[in-house]
Amino acid sequence: MRAVGVSEADPQVLKESTESRAGQAFEPAVVERDMQRLYGRGDFKSVNYSFAAEDGAGYVLTADVAEKS
Repeated sequence: MRAVGVSEADPQVLKESTESRAGQAFEPAVVERDMQRLYGRGDFKSVNYSFAAEDGAGYVLTADVAEKS
């Protein structure tokens, strides 16, 4: 999973907070739980995601987060 909008949060913490991993089949219920878990951490004012084809990388799941100030 790629994350955008992250400047203060530790990327390792984001990885540890999610079940979605590269190479896994896209499972909307798992991704929804991941996004709820990220939002529930309290570090972000919004959390969204997109799932799109990317040249040479197959499909990429991107978490788009807005950190609280």
